[in-house]
Amino acid sequence: MMVKMIKTELKKICFSRLSKLVLLLMMVAYFVIIYYCVNTVMQCEGDLNGMNSHLAILSTDIDDGQSSELITNTNTFGYWLGMNDWGNIKFFEMYRTAMFPALLIVILFVIYFVVSFGNEFSGLTLRQQIFYGIKPLHALWYKYIVNSLVLGICYTITNTIVWIVLTMCLGFQSSIEDLSIIVLASILNVLCFMTFANIGVLLITIFRKISLVIGIAISWILVDYIFYLGCVTDIWNYGKIVGCILIANPGTYMYKINNYGLGIDSELIVQTIINFIITLIIVWGILAAYLRKKEF
Repeated sequence: MMVKMIKTELKKICFSRLSKLVLLLMMVAYFVIIYYCVNTVMQCEGDLNGMNSHLAILSTDIDDGQSSELITNTNTFGYWLGMNDWGNIKFFEMYRTAMFPALLIVILFVIYFVVSFGNEFSGLTLRQQIFYGIKPLHALWYKYIVNSLVLGICYTITNTIVWIVLTMCLGFQSSIEDLSIIVLASILNVLCFMTFANIGVLLITIFRKISLVIGIAISWILVDYIFYLGCVTDIWNYGKIVGCILIANPGTYMYKINNYGLGIDSELIVQTIINFIITLIIVWGILAAYLRKKEF
């Protein structure tokens, strides 16, 4: 039964227009990055004075770019694109550029989950599964797992390919260690995506209103950037309530993951995994209790 359910969910993804649209938009975002970087390098070729004039979009923390390894909240929403000096490209700049689309992709990720799960309730698919003896909780769980794995693998592979393409086009000397950091960061981002998706699944199951849930879910994604950038050095600056919101919000860990100046250390890895596990247990515990009493 489990194998059949997994195959069914895989077929839904393969034939879903929404999944194809999400993947297309993700590829477009990466294409824009590659085009921007390659085009900038071509403009700077042979122009040593021009190299420093082609500063990155949201790349520097101060005007001369000398302190760009330090993360501040000055003139940025937390995601960097480009290099401070195209004639002297550094790893952390390449890293930030490759991870730049993460905020867009997590929004696409959550929208896909909300719409696809919403269609399960509005259509006859879930009722048919229940008719064949499958519990609604199990049906939703396998859908969540399969969708997460497929989209997560696509994101990680795409990130890796883009990194390789950027290193080749920009002439950056990348090592296996550099590539492993990109893969690790991509996997951590996927955990954050899945954590946000958990909230979306819970809300769509309870409210059954796709537009309403998308609005709430995206607000939950963006709320982190309202507060966190103002207190990046101390998340308790705005009080205990805001501090607890920032700890619970996966966007806090995404911000750290996608800005290598903060470093990807064991503490960040553990924090991201714990946030994912706690949210997973809470959300699916609530769903188990809710679906037990719900009639379809």
